[in-house]
Amino acid sequence: MKRTATVLTIDDDRFVRRAFANILSHRGYRVLEAEDGASGLNTILRDHPDVVLLDLRMPGMDGLDVLSIITERESELPVIVVSGADAVDDAIQALKRGAWDYLTKPIDDIALLETAVGRAMERARLMRENHEYQRRIEEALEQLRRDQEAGRAIQNQLLPPQEQMLDGYQLSRRLFPSAILSGDFVDYFRIDRDRIGFYIADVAGHGSASAFVTVMLKTLMRQYHGGLINEGDDTICDPARTLERLNQDIRHHHVDKHLTMFYGVVDVRADQLAFANAGHYPYPLVRVAGEVVSIERPGRPVGLFPQATYQRHDLPVGNDFLMLLVSDGLLEHLPAAEDGTVHQRDELLSEPLRRGVEDMSDLVARYGLKDGHTGSDDIAILMVKGPRRG
Repeated sequence: MKRTATVLTIDDDRFVRRAFANILSHRGYRVLEAEDGASGLNTILRDHPDVVLLDLRMPGMDGLDVLSIITERESELPVIVVSGADAVDDAIQALKRGAWDYLTKPIDDIALLETAVGRAMERARLMRENHEYQRRIEEALEQLRRDQEAGRAIQNQLLPPQEQMLDGYQLSRRLFPSAILSGDFVDYFRIDRDRIGFYIADVAGHGSASAFVTVMLKTLMRQYHGGLINEGDDTICDPARTLERLNQDIRHHHVDKHLTMFYGVVDVRADQLAFANAGHYPYPLVRVAGEVVSIERPGRPVGLFPQATYQRHDLPVGNDFLMLLVSDGLLEHLPAAEDGTVHQRDELLSEPLRRGVEDMSDLVARYGLKDGHTGSDDIAILMVKGPRRG
């Protein structure tokens, strides 16, 4: 049932109050009357009117003072000032203090009063709706933030330790999301007693949808690993076959996302690295015997092409081996190269390695990254160090 709107008239002239009451009550309003400012303020506290008609010239508490108190206490309560024709300056002061409108007495045209009250009520209604809309948006944003924080906690649980030693190989990673959730992902794990696997992936886009794909990626890789353990399916041991299967599975789930990925498998007994690249760039940097080189092996992203195939490459892991993989967000963070060429970008990336940096903490410091860093794109860094022998 629709509530009857209430109008409060604060005026020391009883005849004016009665005239307003007669006009407005016939238009369906509930009308309250107050003969001075003090009683008017008490009525506002008790009855919560929808509109106030306020006279400026009253004995005791002046109308401007009443207006100031109303504006301070009830900033969204519409106040229409009713002033004498010779009190225009007062009306201007009233508008400065927060009055919504003003009328001059005597009011010869009843329609002016009706229009002013109706206009004030409509504006107040729109303000309430706007505040309610903002409140709902804020609640939705807060719920989204909580959901993303929960998603981040889940994503962090899926990541490997920042530093891990597997059969003499030291693997380390750092992740710097551009938002709460990251579309970059890094993982390393023991495949069997002779092999360890590692990968870096960069899902297109940012936010929740991209982060969801990283969770899917981790789940699928676990399934492939489980296939080796439970069924003897050695797909996980072959980087090219793994990427081909990932491409099929991600397309099968219709997530409308694609990703670039580099996957490597180290045979720790033979000191041999097998790898395949699914469009990941920048290309990996490898340091062998003090020399740093870029392993330029292109490939198609995962999830874009129905029958994508990938090429397996093999690389001997010599003494003092180190491989560095980063996502393209790091290129945006580093100072721009003078001519912007691929060679210049590789120089910027490889400079710390050429200077002998091999600790992850030192490396990120050389790149100017700190904990809590956020940029326009996610940044992931993965380092694989082989054992030193002899």
